[in-house]
Amino acid sequence: MSSRGFLVCADITGYTGYLSHSELEHATGTLADLLRLLLAHVRAPLHLSRVEGDAVISYATAAAGIPGQLVVDQLDDTYVAFRRALEQMVLNTSCRCNACANIGELDLKFVVHHGEFAVQRLAQQDELVGPEVNLLFRLAKNRIRQSLGLPGYVAFTAEALEALALPGFGETLRDHTELRALTGELDSVRGLTQALQSQAHEAANPWLADEPFFLKPPYDLRRGRGGAKPLAVLFETRSCAACDELHREGFKRSEVLAQLARFDVARLALDSPLELTTPGGAKMRAADWARELKIVYAPSIVFFDRRGREVFRIEAYLRPFHLSGSFEYVSNGAYAREPSFQRYLQAKAERMRARGKAVDLWK
Repeated sequence: MSSRGFLVCADITGYTGYLSHSELEHATGTLADLLRLLLAHVRAPLHLSRVEGDAVISYATAAAGIPGQLVVDQLDDTYVAFRRALEQMVLNTSCRCNACANIGELDLKFVVHHGEFAVQRLAQQDELVGPEVNLLFRLAKNRIRQSLGLPGYVAFTAEALEALALPGFGETLRDHTELRALTGELDSVRGLTQALQSQAHEAANPWLADEPFFLKPPYDLRRGRGGAKPLAVLFETRSCAACDELHREGFKRSEVLAQLARFDVARLALDSPLELTTPGGAKMRAADWARELKIVYAPSIVFFDRRGREVFRIEAYLRPFHLSGSFEYVSNGAYAREPSFQRYLQAKAERMRARGKAVDLWK
């Protein structure tokens, strides 16, 4: 059965050149970390389809009632998280190989289209089928970066702009006619440096906010002792607007606090020299453990079960419904039954609506 909706391709730019001039082991590790971050930022109203090389494909059906501004904001947030992750990678490495030295050459682009497509569930992923899907892949192979000098950007087809239904938004974009032969319409491009600039101007605390439910040092995070709760480890940095919002919004909601009570919660700074004992029993500095876990974004939360095994992680700022859902996903063991957190949340929202409860995925 076909649907109409948005089709989104998030593609890491510069990766082919980066790979050809870099040591394969470190280069592929960098790609894996960045793709994992992009996957973590695919959240409602978007749904993950699949990873295609150095690109992540997602979609949203019109039946979901998609607010156009939410789509634009989500792309902006993903880009800012990607750029911050690159900065963190550069700061956290002392390796002098080409792969680590050239991380800063990478960037991110999005291509957004709107049209008809079918979704086929194959091998635990949503395979998108149809001429409009094929068009999305062709649109992703363009020369916008070279011709317009934009390292990171979002390219919208005319159909996507119309579906966003944002008055005046089109006037803020740059026209680009290169793809007219493919779409039959004019395409527009939005540079993403403004997303970085707007978030850079957000006031961010130069200190780490504290919470009464955080464990106190010294940190012995080993599990397996009688009555041990599952563990959630929050990694943050100072002067982090997304971290501030997590404390200001997420940690103040009653539904989030109810889930937090089921966990031991430790908060660590990404650069902390504090000595700790990991869930696996190793003794090391918090900063070294963060590097071992390949944490590249703040805030990130890594979940461990009662035996000290990592079972889930979120590497993105989540809105309260998604945040409480992530803790519930681990505490009730749903991660072992449903490998897709997104599908788990979708089913939860449907059950709540069936009981007559209002569900706001955006707040």
